[in-house]
Amino acid sequence: MPHSYLRIWDRQMSQIEVDPADEPRVDTALTAYLETGRDSIVHLTLLNGAPYSVLASEVTAYMTSTPESRRRNAEVVMELEKEQKDLQQEFSLVPYWDQGAEEDM
Repeated sequence: MPHSYLRIWDRQMSQIEVDPADEPRVDTALTAYLETGRDSIVHLTLLNGAPYSVLASEVTAYMTSTPESRRRNAEVVMELEKEQKDLQQEFSLVPYWDQGAEEDM
């Protein structure tokens, strides 16, 4: 997996990963589309070096991913899972999908 990339989602719920250096181009095209309604083709470079083009109006979201952001995201997920388990123990809660297993015991 590359160190950093820009992930882009479109209206068809597809996602692509492009060179993070393309972010200013995406941001400029989307800002212009949102402010003026003028659509434009955004020319990007996929991680394998192939060209990729998309209409600004088709982009629904984009996010830059770095090793640090992925590491932090994993930490947050672990913290949330721990908090959920702690709350379940504190209040003797059993997740709905586990209730049948407990009744069988």
